[in-house]
Amino acid sequence: MSPCAGDGIRCHTLAGCPERECALRVPPDRGPLFAPCARRRAHEMAVTAMDSALSPDSVETGPVLYVCTTCRRGQPASDYPAGQQLYDALAAQAEHVTVRPVACLAACDRGCTAVVAGAGRWAWLMGNLGTEKTADILAYVDLYMQSRAGTVMPSRRPASLGDMVLGRFPASLVSLRD
Repeated sequence: MSPCAGDGIRCHTLAGCPERECALRVPPDRGPLFAPCARRRAHEMAVTAMDSALSPDSVETGPVLYVCTTCRRGQPASDYPAGQQLYDALAAQAEHVTVRPVACLAACDRGCTAVVAGAGRWAWLMGNLGTEKTADILAYVDLYMQSRAGTVMPSRRPASLGDMVLGRFPASLVSLRD
């Protein structure tokens, strides 16, 4: 246990995080009672959001765009982060895609981020996004749904999305539920 950032709270760090962002914090007078730090709470919120998004109640029939609403895109913390702005812009303009908020997609150094997924198709983690790319993101989703397996060749993507792909996931790993 070591002191944390001058706030009088001592941390039990997980995996030796140098920023102590992944730490469980405990006030010095509380002994073994641990409370999660801000990053851990954000992670837990993301897991809860994905669990609720993947509940077995109903299955989406069209594409789903999961947008990280906590992405700051290199900006300082604010009440209206860049990820939330992107989510709002996409949700306002989306016609053929369900847009869902996610608390964190764990690609903070490449924010804003989103995942596009469709039944029986590859799911794609996309980064380097922003509200200025809203129309291009929605155009990409249309191309994604027109493809047989969810693969849109780089030459067919809007030019502004040339550096967006961070990774892909097999359809068998993605379950689209309400």
